[in-house]
Amino acid sequence: MEKDNGAIYVKPEAEKLLKYKAVDIWLTDVMTERTGSTKTRAAYLNYFHSFVVWAQSDMEECGRLDHPATPNDIVGIAVNKLREDIMSDWAERAAKKWFMWMCSGGGLARTTAKTRYGVVRSFFRCNRIKFIGKTPSATVRTRYIIPDKEKLQKMWKVADLFEKIRIGLLNDTGMRPEDAVNLDYEIIRDSFEENEEYVYMTNVSEKEDQPFAVCLTRTTTQLMHTYFELRMKAGEVIADGTPIMTRKHSPGQHIGTNQLYRDILELGRKAGIKISPKYFRKRFRTECSPIIGRDATMKMAGWKIPGAGSHYFLPPKSKTVELYKRVERIICLEDVATDLDIAAQKRMAAEMLRAAGLDPEGLLTDAGIGDNVKDQADYLTKQLVGLMNIVKVANNVHGNNIPKMGPVSLV
Repeated sequence: MEKDNGAIYVKPEAEKLLKYKAVDIWLTDVMTERTGSTKTRAAYLNYFHSFVVWAQSDMEECGRLDHPATPNDIVGIAVNKLREDIMSDWAERAAKKWFMWMCSGGGLARTTAKTRYGVVRSFFRCNRIKFIGKTPSATVRTRYIIPDKEKLQKMWKVADLFEKIRIGLLNDTGMRPEDAVNLDYEIIRDSFEENEEYVYMTNVSEKEDQPFAVCLTRTTTQLMHTYFELRMKAGEVIADGTPIMTRKHSPGQHIGTNQLYRDILELGRKAGIKISPKYFRKRFRTECSPIIGRDATMKMAGWKIPGAGSHYFLPPKSKTVELYKRVERIICLEDVATDLDIAAQKRMAAEMLRAAGLDPEGLLTDAGIGDNVKDQADYLTKQLVGLMNIVKVANNVHGNNIPKMGPVSLV
């Protein structure tokens, strides 16, 4: 059972196993070799305790003990069996028998039982008891059907600002839910405070110890500014360690993975679709790979690349942003203009202003508009709308004596 903050409760009986040297050595290795996650440690301890309880009632040798079986007893039996017969596979048979019990009497799916089998196998291996046979097979029968973009957009529309930030971080980046809930302001600070068009973030995924570099769409970037402005107005002090995903009524506190799942599931229910945080990760890979390629997609979302694993370099920030622009339109849950659309908008507004006798470049310079094409297009469009309103008012007052602007070529 998990707490709201994403931690896992350790059963009191399982906690008692920590006093045994065999368990202490094993979990120390697990924490060193894997991510060091406290959730992993707790899960391993709970699973192994279940095996110890089962072994006491189902394994003949453990059942003969005059006291409840302990980890040391189990290791001792396995070692004695090997002394009697160097080819003994007692430990492996015990683990496989437990696997079969979990699938039948335990009522678990084979995939779940396989995971727990791996935990027990790692305990024995750490205590120098080898497994020779193959790991039990377990086919994943779940088929993920990613909801249509239109359905996701419906969910987006019913979401409030806090919920849109949750959706945006998952949808725009393909990030693992466990990584998304742990994001702090520090990860977006530079792009955010420089008011860049796309928030750029780079980090290391805790689960796989895998680096990634990705952006947020312009839509989510703009919402992020509104989001933090709202939080500051409410009195929150924003620092590097300030969580991005936070509770609505408890600013400054991270939400847990469980809370994120509940929020997304509830939003899906409102929109009439089946959805979970993991669907966004699958959608990101499905939509982006055909456009920017497998490797670029995997570097953005923190996947290991076949043939290279995790041993690769992330591209420069400019390259990541360039590639991201190519996929933004297809993954964003709001309609966004492409760079070509923005360039066309700027060109049209500039041509029409010139036809009216104005100098668009001079207007941009006088207003202090920088090199950002979108800022330039928006400003020139605003000037054009203002000019057209003036002409409209003048026509209404003086009739049709004011000459009309001639045709404008957009080529």
